[in-house]
Amino acid sequence: MKYRRNRARLGFLATCVLLAPATGRSAEPFWSFSARGGFIVPAQGNRSNDWFDVTPILFADAGRRLGSHLSLLATTGYMRSPLVGPRIGYVHTDGMPRVGFQAVQEGTVVPLAVGLRYSPMASSPEVPRPYIEISPALYWLSYQTHDVVRPAGGGFFGTSASDQVLAAGGLFSLVVPGRITSRLGFEIGFSYLLSETFEGERGRFPGLNHVSMMGGLSFGL
Repeated sequence: MKYRRNRARLGFLATCVLLAPATGRSAEPFWSFSARGGFIVPAQGNRSNDWFDVTPILFADAGRRLGSHLSLLATTGYMRSPLVGPRIGYVHTDGMPRVGFQAVQEGTVVPLAVGLRYSPMASSPEVPRPYIEISPALYWLSYQTHDVVRPAGGGFFGTSASDQVLAAGGLFSLVVPGRITSRLGFEIGFSYLLSETFEGERGRFPGLNHVSMMGGLSFGL
């Protein structure tokens, strides 16, 4: 009887040892990291069509799974583009002929967002499910201005300056993931970027109201 009992225990332990690796391989990763690239375009009804019009954008995020449906998410990104196209006007000042004036402004925007990733359907390593991301965000704008004065008689002189400003907003995404290997996947989706007006010392720029189309890779740990 004692021999049978010990044999049963050994059999149970052997079964646990054999199944443990398989269970570890199939477990949903607790941590996920992704990098996406794409383009942003002004949302319909956005009057500022020269504000980051069809501009490349990069996203990177890290997520911590809280359950089968919910994850904590941190996101950042990068985009750079002329804020407004070159403007040429003419002014008349005392003692000077008519003067041409051109101002070019270039800006870099970095979103910083922390929020939640939610999937209506429970995800699994074998069948990843679509999910949405909802994150309050701060948008950091760093911009440079280049002002050039060109007298009608020829020659030119100018000045350059820079400024930085933060604007509150939100970042919302709809993502459809796919699986390449047990840890590596791909993602395609859309993001909506929304922010308040950027109030800088050398300029006032409309808030973001843009849609991003993107694709990239994800990795789980």
